[in-house]
Amino acid sequence: MRRPWIKIEVSTPDKPEVCAIATRLRIDPDAVVGKLVRLWAWAESNRIQPNDLGVTKEFLDKVCGRKGFTEALLQAGWLIEGPEGLSLPNFE
Repeated sequence: MRRPWIKIEVSTPDKPEVCAIATRLRIDPDAVVGKLVRLWAWAESNRIQPNDLGVTKEFLDKVCGRKGFTEALLQAGWLIEGPEGLSLPNFE
């Protein structure tokens, strides 16, 4: 049986976007990385289409365990909100 997994770059904790999200939410950058892992793991384990997540911002905040996390991702460009809904650019 194949177990889902995600790839994370070793540079992820030091990316400017992580710092921006941490600053916006007033949390530690390591907490941001953990919440990103939760988001990416949820998307992978549920075989979510990255161009149409099919969920609300509030739902993603619950998945990540932090109110406002989705909005911070939008501001950082790691989540896009379009007419079709929310999408994760470069997820695949």
